[in-house]
Formats: sequence, C-alpha cells, structure tokens
Amino acid sequence: MNYRQPASLRQQHVILYLAACKIFAGDGKRAVIPAEKTKLVSNEHSGTFLQLENLTEQFFESEGRDHGQRIKVFYDEAMQIIAKHPDFHEITVVAHAKVLNLEATLLLHELAKNALHTLGRKVDVYRDVLTTEWIDFDTQFLGQLKDLSTYAFKHQNFLAISNLMMEQIEWQFRKIYHYNAFNNWVKELQGFMATVSAEDRKHLLKLLEDVGKIAENYDRLQHRENQFNSLRTGYEINHFLRDQEAMAACALEMEKLIDTYDLNVLCKSFEQMKQGDMRHQKFFIDLAQRRAALDQVAFNSGIIGHLYCDVDAEMKPCSNVSPNGH
Repeated sequence: MNYRQPASLRQQHVILYLAACKIFAGDGKRAVIPAEKTKLVSNEHSGTFLQLENLTEQFFESEGRDHGQRIKVFYDEAMQIIAKHPDFHEITVVAHAKVLNLEATLLLHELAKNALHTLGRKVDVYRDVLTTEWIDFDTQFLGQLKDLSTYAFKHQNFLAISNLMMEQIEWQFRKIYHYNAFNNWVKELQGFMATVSAEDRKHLLKLLEDVGKIAENYDRLQHRENQFNSLRTGYEINHFLRDQEAMAACALEMEKLIDTYDLNVLCKSFEQMKQGDMRHQKFFIDLAQRRAALDQVAFNSGIIGHLYCDVDAEMKPCSNVSPNGH
C-alpha cells in the first residue's frame, strides 16, 4: 500500500498490507497470508497487522457463537490494538473497516432472516416495520463509512479511500439484490421473478460508473488484486442486470490482468465466477431453498394459505383462505 512510508518498510510488509486490503473488497473471506509472514513479526507495524489478522482468524474460528457477540469481542480487541499505536493511522482505518465489513454481513443476514416469512405477501405490516428499521441501520452504516473516509482523507490515505468507496458500492449492491428477492417471490414458481425495477437499474448503472473509476485508481496505484476485485464486482452487477456484453468485457479485462501480472492465484476465483459462483446468485439460491422448505412445512400442516395471507395494520385474521392457499 502507498502510505508515504520508507520504501524498505513498504517492501518488508507488503504481504500483510495486501492481505489487509482484501477486507475492503467485500468478499467476506479470510485473507490467506503466506508462510513468509513469520519473517515480518520483528517489524512493529508488520506485527500490528499480524495481530489484527490473528484476531480475524479467531473471529472465524468462533463461528458457533452469537455473531453479534463475536463482532463485539473483535471490536473491543481491535480497539486495544489501535490504542497501542495512536500514530499508526493505517491500522486505524483497516481495523474500523474490518468491523464495518463484519457488521454489514450481520445486518444483511438478519434482514434476510426476518424477511423470510414476509415473502409473497402484497401487504405486510411486519415487513413495513422491518423496512423502517432497516432505513435507520442503513443511515447509521453509511454514516460510519463516511466518517472513516473523512479520517482516511485527513491522513492522505488515498488507497484506503478507494477501498472504502468499494465497500460502499458493495453495500449498495447487496441491499438492492436483497430487496429484489424480497419483492419478487412467486409461490407458484417457488422462486423469484427475474426483474429489475427502473429505479434499481438506474442506481446500479451509476455504481458501475463508480466501479470503473475506482478500478482505474487501483491501476494507477498498482494494486492489482484490488483492481481485480473491483472488476469482479462490476461483473457481478452486470450479471444481475443480465448484460452479457458488459459481463464479457469485464471478464476479458480481468483475464488480461491475470496474464499481464502473473496473478495465477486468482485463476481459480476467476473460473468459479464465470461458472456462476457469485454472491447474489448464492443468496438467491439459499433464500429460495429456505423459503421452499418453509412452504413445504406449512403445506403439510394445512396452513399454506395463511403463510401468504396479507397482514394489515389492524392484524385482521385471514378470511376465505383454503388450506392449499387458493
């Protein structure tokens, strides 16, 4: 990362910096650090990043515990690391960004879980309450991102600014495809209607413009993996929009990037992406399977009609609903 540090220091812990950068790409995966990391511990700044990576490993290894509590533990310990290095602004940005990334995953998971029972209803007061609460969460999350971006700009950490912009784009895209699913469940199909609203399409096209600009920034900064991940986001958005031509253009650019800079480690991810391994695809499949299972239980219990019955503000019970939902 270009943090205006001495060249020797940048070279010494570039591996850890690249690993830390992955959190901004929104892929939700653990960064894999080569064995060479043990050689970097003697350096104070490298050791600080290593502490954060070890903390991240502990977070993922504690998957059986409550997710919210896990984030709180991660946050408290990350803040202790920051407190020991008040002048090391880079670790402050990375640690806070990591927390925001984990929070985003939790918020979206809870949103999907709470919305599961509302799919297929035209009127649902519970869904209205959920949407209102979500607006508050969204405002708070974007405000935190803005504050962190302001901090990064204050310390002229321009790479971090690009990373945080990508984090915001990922957040906006994930919101859109979540709500797209919630609003387009079709009981008869036991799946989702393939449609994108004009408003969402306009928003996504603007996000694609921003992705292109950020990819150019990464190119100038010579951060190839970040550049690759930003192009992948563009590919996924275009896939959601069903723009085959734009998808092909993104894939070609990613392939050239891999070939030009020998990014062979990304080949597997690239091939999996082309075969359909994309976050929105996996989300739709998972949500459809869970809702179909819920419908089957309701059908077997003779209450499938009530599952799809509108729920108004007066909480009136369903009327004239047969067990099979007709």
